[in-house]
Amino acid sequence: MSVEPGEGVVRAIVRCDGTPLPAAWRDLDWAIQPIRSRGAACDLDLHVDGLRQKVTGQLDRRANDLVRIAAYAFGADQLVSRGGKGDPDRQRWRRELALAVPVADPDFWSEDVTTRALVETLGFGTDDIWSFAFAQAGSQEEQLSMDLHADDRQQLAGPDCVALLSGGTDSLCAVVAAVAEQEMKPLLVSHRSAIHLQGPQRRLAEGLADRFAGWSFPEMSFWVHLRNREAPERSRRTRGFLVAALGAAAAGQVGIPIVLLPDNGYVSVNPPVNAQLVGALNSRGTHPAFLRLVNDLLARVFPDGVRVENPLADLTRAEALRGLTAHGCAGLLAETRSCAKSRRPADTPHCGTCSQCVDRRFATVAAGLEDHDSVDRYEVDLFTDTLPPGEAKTFATSYVGFAQRVDVRGPEDLFGDYPQLELCLDPDAPAMATQAERLADLLRRHSAEVLDALGVMVSRHGGVIARRQLRDGCLLQLATGLDLGATDEPDGKESNTVAHLELGSVVELPVPAPHNRPGKNRIERYGRLAYVVFGDEKALVDNTVGLRRLVPLLKWPHQQQDALSLEAGSTPPADSMSGAVTLAQEGLRVTGPGRQGPRVDRRATRDYEARAAELRLQRGELEATGDEVALARIDADMEALTDQILLGKGKGGQGRSWSDEHERARTKITKSLHSCIKGLAKDMPELHAHLSRWVHTGYTCIYDPSPREHWDISL
Repeated sequence: MSVEPGEGVVRAIVRCDGTPLPAAWRDLDWAIQPIRSRGAACDLDLHVDGLRQKVTGQLDRRANDLVRIAAYAFGADQLVSRGGKGDPDRQRWRRELALAVPVADPDFWSEDVTTRALVETLGFGTDDIWSFAFAQAGSQEEQLSMDLHADDRQQLAGPDCVALLSGGTDSLCAVVAAVAEQEMKPLLVSHRSAIHLQGPQRRLAEGLADRFAGWSFPEMSFWVHLRNREAPERSRRTRGFLVAALGAAAAGQVGIPIVLLPDNGYVSVNPPVNAQLVGALNSRGTHPAFLRLVNDLLARVFPDGVRVENPLADLTRAEALRGLTAHGCAGLLAETRSCAKSRRPADTPHCGTCSQCVDRRFATVAAGLEDHDSVDRYEVDLFTDTLPPGEAKTFATSYVGFAQRVDVRGPEDLFGDYPQLELCLDPDAPAMATQAERLADLLRRHSAEVLDALGVMVSRHGGVIARRQLRDGCLLQLATGLDLGATDEPDGKESNTVAHLELGSVVELPVPAPHNRPGKNRIERYGRLAYVVFGDEKALVDNTVGLRRLVPLLKWPHQQQDALSLEAGSTPPADSMSGAVTLAQEGLRVTGPGRQGPRVDRRATRDYEARAAELRLQRGELEATGDEVALARIDADMEALTDQILLGKGKGGQGRSWSDEHERARTKITKSLHSCIKGLAKDMPELHAHLSRWVHTGYTCIYDPSPREHWDISL
């Protein structure tokens, strides 16, 4: 697959185990990052712990390739930084990664439909642009030995599903439900990236075997991690694809059709609790759209059928946790780890403030399982400790604020306020309205649990609250002193500030106050895509260069902007706004026929002069009426026309030419804008027709709708 350069992104070529680069990549001015899974310079560990039954076997070719591709992507993801703390605005979040990969079956992986399925899956999961070049693996590329063979199902007592056991609460809940409620026999598969994860995962497996004596819970662990070096990037958005590939490879090897990849429904959807958490800034490892893409790819890799499912998709975390109590497994909760920060001390395995820790604390309170989830195991007590400034306080207050907003909104309001939720709906499945209602109901149940848990903690600490002894900046102080869901001030204006009842101060909420009803026309960033609404039309479109160049025109309608400014990304000065009738309103356009061509073509000049003559006649007729307002408007129009006529003429009335720089900018802007507008024709025909009529391009460009259209844009 070819690599096309983009704009505003970090780009890198990752050469996996010395695979030759295709000729098209060699001329690219991209950083080349090697990654090796063998030899003395190995920096990507990739091996498998066998089962208790030591039976020798190897993955088949395509399953082996799938695991290797996923492992290389996992390594590349960590080796290429997204900008880190030096990029607080996430300008470098999105990357272009080109991987040269050795595989056993390069013809299969190079097929357009297979490669497209692979890059779309990784692209959605990570917000990155992926490209692959596949080469024949040499004899030194050993296949992964899984100590497992397709004929060994009987020796394993016939497992009927693969369950991914991460060591978190959701994976434990899913395994318990599968065994206790559906009488399934899971083969446990886990991904380990560090030695400290081995103990908790193994203790969970042993605890399950003790509780359910009728099943042995065979387990397999894949070790995939960087070694001998520190990872520059720790977001690891490829991990969802990696664990899905590992589970599918194990299932395909033993002839099992179902892989359980669990996350509670709220975390799976991972709604944007504030305006900063969009796209893959929220993890998409079990997002419904991501799982659909994964299954499309698996359908090609495993023709006999392997499918990944999320058994907790319709449950909140608290609902899933109640299953542990119902089936006598609540004691195993203490062995689970949920913190997004994997390198934690054994005595405090949870930081208490990351998104996973926040959701876990609220859920265990709501489910009545605090006795098995001691607050001493958290570095920060979310409810009563001072929340560290920055992301910790932002997320905690956003989390509660989101719950309060959802609690009072109906399904239509939710999908209007959070259009990203539409990605969760399967367009190929029946009853879209039913899907939407189920999703809205899930979010409402989760919100009710969050608010009820907050109420429990307020009641428990009521004496401390009454005495005003809460630590400054703790969540209970913030939550009891202000309404995180409020959006209206007495004067009707929206505000991000609310009174702090405890201290009489004013605190600035890090959560943008939401619009009660979104604007009619809007464009919002959604990861590498953009969500566009125009009237009754709405669609997710590529966030292209053309779209980003269109935005200034939409923000400042009826205002001419020169192509050089649009190319540079600068905004028009405030004093350039004109109240007069513009040239474009009269159907006149500034154009250029080509390199070093005239600034204003002859036809446009004739149009300008003819219009100026008409205005002079109108002015003569109006002079007798004494209408000063109409006369001033005509004078302004004539002045603008005169400027444009003079712009195109030099000495002696000869045509004046644009420079090469202006011409290049005109060509680039015109091409990108026309391409963007043309790309809307299929999904948004009304917007396509609207922009085709009212966007005029040339050395100067303008969006000139009649009547005026307003756009809300956050791109």
